[in-house]
Amino acid sequence: MDVIEQYSAGHLDMLARIKNLQARVDQIVGRGTPIAADKDRPKGATEELPEDPSMMGRLGKVEKQVLSMERKLDFLVNIYIQRMGIPQAETDAYFGSKEPDPAPPYHSPVDHLEKRPVHLQNPAGVTW
Repeated sequence: MDVIEQYSAGHLDMLARIKNLQARVDQIVGRGTPIAADKDRPKGATEELPEDPSMMGRLGKVEKQVLSMERKLDFLVNIYIQRMGIPQAETDAYFGSKEPDPAPPYHSPVDHLEKRPVHLQNPAGVTW
């Protein structure tokens, strides 16, 4: 009987640990308690949504803060440029355009195989 009790106690302990780990994974991934949907909320409610404790919620909050700081810095730089009377051409050359640099074009490693001359193809159309 002693072995069965030890097995049962170990099994319960293992289940408790699994449940604890699953709760931590759910919190990180963001599968916690669902936030009330828009249709469930009254139309006049203007209160802010509760903070999302998940990793994605935290990342979203940091991104919003970075965008806010970027807007403030752009505003301050524009004021400085106007006060100093710096011509627009000089600032464009120094700061560059506001558009992010485009990603370099993707070149597939298989592209060069498909563009071989016709004389290197066998009659079935398969390239070597």
